[in-house]
Amino acid sequence: MQTRFCNNFILIVSIFVYRILLDLCYLIIITRYYEYLNYKNEFSTVNYIISWSVLLLLLPFIVSFFKWKNSERLFANIMSLIFLIRFIPGTSLMAFMPMPLNMLVYYVLYWLLICFASYIVRPTRVYNNMSNHMPIILYAIMGILCCTVLYISGVYAGFRLRLDLGSVYDLRLEARSWDLPVILTYLLPAAVTILPIFLILFWLKNKIIVVGMLTFVILLNFSVNGMKSILFFLVLCFIGYYFYNENKIRLLPWVFILILVSALFEYKFFNTYLIAGFGVIRSLFTPSKIDYYYYDFFQTHEFDYFRQSFLRWFGVSSPYKVDIARIIGNEYYGNIDNSANNGLFSDAYKNFGVIGIFVFPFILVYIFKLLNSCAKGLDFRLLTLPIFVCVTWFSSASFTNVLLTNGILLMMIVLACIPRYNSCNYD
Repeated sequence: MQTRFCNNFILIVSIFVYRILLDLCYLIIITRYYEYLNYKNEFSTVNYIISWSVLLLLLPFIVSFFKWKNSERLFANIMSLIFLIRFIPGTSLMAFMPMPLNMLVYYVLYWLLICFASYIVRPTRVYNNMSNHMPIILYAIMGILCCTVLYISGVYAGFRLRLDLGSVYDLRLEARSWDLPVILTYLLPAAVTILPIFLILFWLKNKIIVVGMLTFVILLNFSVNGMKSILFFLVLCFIGYYFYNENKIRLLPWVFILILVSALFEYKFFNTYLIAGFGVIRSLFTPSKIDYYYYDFFQTHEFDYFRQSFLRWFGVSSPYKVDIARIIGNEYYGNIDNSANNGLFSDAYKNFGVIGIFVFPFILVYIFKLLNSCAKGLDFRLLTLPIFVCVTWFSSASFTNVLLTNGILLMMIVLACIPRYNSCNYD
């Protein structure tokens, strides 16, 4: 009993410290050097109290995710991480960039409903592969995705291997000019999500040659279009394999605390702000700011109702001839090439407005629990990447695009088909 109390107390303290450091980083660095990106300081005591009140309102739910039962460990990790990356930074932003009252209500309601749905949505039973043998479907999926990367790399990119992060935008612009067959536009992003899972799987099997080949293909994939998430996921594979497990979930807030402390330390002693620029703003504050942009835009514009999503396959046309993310980028950043992609609250509101706020949390939780069922019984070293992949994709894109284009549905199939009867022998 005493141990449980101490663990909960330390967890709550870590969340409070995390929030305070977010505030300090925003006040000391971001408002000073990134005001040109519309990061304003409209601090008031009332706004600050409201922002903390919102956090305290959901704090019991957040703490509960870190203690979720072992059978839903993947789900618990996803929920914990999504609240750390999206919700808590959102409360910090409220203190300095207050939301309109209506949006504040909708925003809080959205996250409350996610918490509520987590307890009432029942997991779906999924058939898992309980044998010692990898089915042919896994080899087929891996082969198709590898061939896709090799084909595009060879035909369109000349098998180049470029790992310079400074060239990513050049690679991205070049890739946009390619007229890829439709099927490849779905398979290439799926390779970003799926191939690292196969890398870990064969690493667990001690198939070092296959691991090396997959690593090479993944690096070729990065060199195709410069997606930084490819390298990020590759690094996560190694971190997850050696360091992360289901018992480390309580350390997640401290990881973010370390990032924020590093950003403040860098600014204090080196007078630079690279960590704040790349690690804090882009990952923690920008998604919440874009939530406001989507809300503001759709106060005066028609909701999309999935017409830019799957309904376009049935001949339903959207009133927006340009991708909505680019319209938002042009409207609020002054650059149509700046694609303001966003998920979660933004995705719910742009498609159905207030109705989306009530419906989408239940759909999202169901997807996460379905993924948990697909992964049940697997070595947790295989699950680190799916956890971060889900949080990354669902935070930055519409859930229909995530499921289909980014390969989450395919990932579910892969996880369900991986043998788990004897975790020490996959052959």
